[in-house]
Amino acid sequence: MSTRSALGGTARTVRRLLGTERPLILMYHRIADLDHDPWELAVSPARFAIQLEILRAKRDVVPLSRLVERLERGQSAPRAVAITFDDGYVDLLDNAKPLMARYTCPATVFLPPAFVGHPGGFWWDTLTRIFSATPDLPAQLTLDHAGRSTAREMRADTRRTVHDEIWAVLKFMGDAEQAGHLATTVTWAGIPADAPASDRCMTEEQLRNFSQPGVFDFGAHTMNHPSLPQLSASEQAEEISRSRNVDR
Repeated sequence: MSTRSALGGTARTVRRLLGTERPLILMYHRIADLDHDPWELAVSPARFAIQLEILRAKRDVVPLSRLVERLERGQSAPRAVAITFDDGYVDLLDNAKPLMARYTCPATVFLPPAFVGHPGGFWWDTLTRIFSATPDLPAQLTLDHAGRSTAREMRADTRRTVHDEIWAVLKFMGDAEQAGHLATTVTWAGIPADAPASDRCMTEEQLRNFSQPGVFDFGAHTMNHPSLPQLSASEQAEEISRSRNVDR
């Protein structure tokens, strides 16, 4: 498929999604051209530009806070759309902000404060680096979890399966246990513990450069990005309240 036809397909999909009068909240993660994107969460800058152009032509693009205010007051918000991003990747500053400024589109970024400026980046991206972007891995990986050890052969056709198995285990671990297992896997793979700069959450300085109150705002996304359904009610409350009260 040619680039032009692929972008045309994206445009048609967006137009179809916008074929309603009710307000919409769009959630993005990354605006980047990635070599490896196992969960398909990235949108290329070229496609994002097309989507923004269509949004400006077909919709009333408003800050999320304004949309919430309208709805809380019982006011209608026909054709309104709010753009949001999860996790605060640095490519939002490098790639997304210039495009949103070009099309005068506001956005809200939901941040997990524990990852702001963290050199290790996000644990799920570390797994992608290991199993998708590392050419040579040891022939066998032993998974230790819940008192059991399981050996997995590492071949080209088993990498994604092993990746998904480890992802599913780490997702539901506590922070300390998760960090320990991830560090063990990083050492096994023989890769640096620090993530490439492009795969990290923005630093505090980058967040200040991104911020433009009323245009590019921030919201809370829990403190450590855990799986909330796996936590107790008190742990959920702590994760949410701490992320809302971080002074940055």
